Amino acid sequence: MLPIPDFPYKRIVLIADVLDETSAKQIQDRVDLEQTDAETLTALVEAIESLGLDVQVYSHPSQLGQNASIHRHDLVLTIFGGTQSRNRMALTPAVSETHGIAFVGPDAYGRIICQDKMVSKDLARQAGFKVPTHRLVRTKFELPLKTLPSPRIVIKPLLEGSSIGLSQLNLTDNLETANDLIRKLISKFNQPVLVEEFVPGKEVSLNFIEIGKDAEWALSEIQVKGNPSYFDNHLFDANEKLFRNLNRSVVTINELLEQHVLSSAKELLSYIGKIGYGRIDGKLCNGEFVFLELTPDAWISPKGAFAASFINLGKTYEQVIANVLRTAI
Repeated sequence: MLPIPDFPYKRIVLIADVLDETSAKQIQDRVDLEQTDAETLTALVEAIESLGLDVQVYSHPSQLGQNASIHRHDLVLTIFGGTQSRNRMALTPAVSETHGIAFVGPDAYGRIICQDKMVSKDLARQAGFKVPTHRLVRTKFELPLKTLPSPRIVIKPLLEGSSIGLSQLNLTDNLETANDLIRKLISKFNQPVLVEEFVPGKEVSLNFIEIGKDAEWALSEIQVKGNPSYFDNHLFDANEKLFRNLNRSVVTINELLEQHVLSSAKELLSYIGKIGYGRIDGKLCNGEFVFLELTPDAWISPKGAFAASFINLGKTYEQVIANVLRTAI
């Protein structure tokens, strides 16, 4: 593939910690699921090199800081996942900005806003999205809950991604079960817990790549072969994301992307500032888009919903990565 036209950088500094795929830990005990699998890292490095760019890989943002003097004219791309720190997604942009190095994605402030499910839901509502009924439990001293915010709820750690802490047991209609799980999650993750209305429907994401003042959009759906209504009664949980037990695929459904949803998406992104690329995750319930989360650090594997949604529209994986890098110009 030809180099990116008029691209001002010759080297990409990739911050990526690799997931231990041999770990024997139970899925409910894993806090490392936002780290990158080796296959994705290899595919990404090869795609960047195919664009005529050099790649320097570091496993932690501190290595970028230690070597900042040799990267003044480079571009940083982070897929760093880290573990058990509410600031982990903000480390790479903070280090980059401190040393005056260009980077892909939102700044530290934007990263933290997106990571906080409560804050991002409030902003999404202001932007015009429909959001599920929810409440926040900050400490165990707020327990027990006397009522649930809706008949069926999902219980999530507030500041985690990649479905960390999420299994099918997190979907419940039982008050006693809910109180017990909330208590366990607060203790394990040392952070507030979001108690949220469960929304049945299609599991979808509105994927975006911001290039200059324009953006490319692709609405995608996770479909389970032979069971089109699977997500009416199931979560897209950590076990499924890691082990891929279902026969599922990513389908781009731009024909179902309504103008008011797109307008709300643009409004939401304007609140946060430059994000570059990412996903707005949600459910299509009776044809209506319901906002769940905003993910600026979308899984960038060729098989992930983000890249696949654009590949389905005729792009190659290398073209998708080229456009991701162009968002930094």
